[in-house]
Amino acid sequence: MKKVHWMAAVTLTALSLVSANKVKAADNNNAQTPAAVQNKNSVVKINYSGKGKVAVWNSYDSNKKLTGNYLANNSNWKSFKVATLADKSQWYNLGGNQWVDGKYILNSSSKVEQKPSEVNNSVNNNWKVANSQGVVKITYSGRGKVAIWNNYDHGHVTGNYLSPATNWKFFKEAVPVNGEVWYNLGGNQWISSKYTNLQKVAKNGQIITTATVNKTSHQPYADPSTLRNPKQWWNSSENKAYPNLKNVKNLWIRVSILGNRTYVMSGNTPVYTMYSSAGRLVNGKSLTPTGTFYVQRERGTTFSGAHYWVSWKDHGVYLFHSTVTNGYNGPYNLTEAAKLGTQPLSHGCIRLTVKDSQWFYNQLPVGTKVVIANN
Repeated sequence: MKKVHWMAAVTLTALSLVSANKVKAADNNNAQTPAAVQNKNSVVKINYSGKGKVAVWNSYDSNKKLTGNYLANNSNWKSFKVATLADKSQWYNLGGNQWVDGKYILNSSSKVEQKPSEVNNSVNNNWKVANSQGVVKITYSGRGKVAIWNNYDHGHVTGNYLSPATNWKFFKEAVPVNGEVWYNLGGNQWISSKYTNLQKVAKNGQIITTATVNKTSHQPYADPSTLRNPKQWWNSSENKAYPNLKNVKNLWIRVSILGNRTYVMSGNTPVYTMYSSAGRLVNGKSLTPTGTFYVQRERGTTFSGAHYWVSWKDHGVYLFHSTVTNGYNGPYNLTEAAKLGTQPLSHGCIRLTVKDSQWFYNQLPVGTKVVIANN
């Protein structure tokens, strides 16, 4: 079973509730030694007027590092602690090692209130709400992601979104007189069942249809439970050690252009799954050629647009390589990196995470078969 994301109230416990595109951090790395850390439950609002979003850090001190997660302007989050630094600046803790610079925060309340409509087994405005636990998969196949709402009946978008093919635990069901059933993901966080693999419809207050939908987004193989979610474009795609490619029997590589995945195969079995982005679609056709190819001798650590490249066609023209950089040996393009594994992006090459591309550069044998298909 795939890894389940746990969500509580409007917290950031799993911190995969970020908007569709993660972009460059608004923060900087100049925190000082804290004067005090105080336990304080509150709801804070992101208040940032610049470009991009506000970064989440793993600490508040001078050794802090980016977690890879970003928060949209005007989104609300539950905070559990406040760290006040020597210079009187403050950092807010969103659960675990997840901190946000207070200069991007509006403190909107001192506690989280439960709506009357969310009382267990309650009835409100022609809706019936009951405890019901389970796991749903997001099966939305349109553009963007699925919005989370603060209520199931005439609510508002919270500013947080769920990616297709991710799994979420729900705690309640809201059943209308007629229409789609809604799932509660903890606190004031609701999604319509019509975007999940358990699509439920009610008539006269009773559930009349439960459809189990299995959409694979053009992926020929199901994502393994060890696939990192959310994706870390700088890290390995799976949360496990890489196999030694010299020891993989019947080794070949399978690329799914529309599935945005690259698979290391041993015969008919995928032994490692990677987030990838192939050639973008022009007039409905990818810029990446389809067919069977073979890894060539040409490879290198850097070129004008990426790192760790390995040629598989036309001797240096079509490559496996890292997510793109801004110029030769420049910084990684964070806007493009955030889209990796979600859509075809390139001019024809296969983009991988930085760690995955480094692995291929070091281990992928010359002559390895590469099969590229749309699905």
